[in-house]
Amino acid sequence: MGNVIVSTTSSCCSRREHHLEVVEIISRREQSRNSTNTDYR
Repeated sequence: MGNVIVSTTSSCCSRREHHLEVVEIISRREQSRNSTNTDYR
């Protein structure tokens, strides 16, 4: 777990990209969850 955090924080660009990706995934999950519980993508 610690290694992952270190590698993500090492690069600013990677960290920013990863953050945006996570946000997108979370929002998508929320949308799909609201519309249908079967589809998680």
